[in-house]
Amino acid sequence: MLAPSTSPDVQARNHRAGDTSLGRDARCAAVFELFDKYVPAGATAPAVAAVITERDWIVVDDPIKAIGGLVPIDVDFNDSMFVVHCAATPNPATNNMLWSPWVIYGRASGNVVKTLRPFLAAGPNVTLIEYALVYPDGRIEQYKPSGRHSMHL
Repeated sequence: MLAPSTSPDVQARNHRAGDTSLGRDARCAAVFELFDKYVPAGATAPAVAAVITERDWIVVDDPIKAIGGLVPIDVDFNDSMFVVHCAATPNPATNNMLWSPWVIYGRASGNVVKTLRPFLAAGPNVTLIEYALVYPDGRIEQYKPSGRHSMHL
């Protein structure tokens, strides 16, 4: 169930997510906890925005336009699909491209918003149909209208 942005738990997790003095793991764990505890599949954009109030961790926020590899959400090009690398930093192994082992995949209703940031600013007619949290250890938690599903890479 969604909690308003005035919830002390939501505020504390948002504070941790935005605290750049913390390491990426602590910041992204707070983000993933917010999604896991307070954002159900099917939530409207304003409802998700009321939970995800701190957004500086959204560094890489890309639309999914083509499929090449594992995408842990249902692919539907009639909807908007995106991938976010939480608190991404340059990775020397990828020629210093921004990267993070903490990844969020999402699918929003319609083709109205292209990525997470515009989704969070959208109106109540746009919903987060489903999303998946990919953890550094390879665990994947999928949040779909049918419920939560776990898998491992």
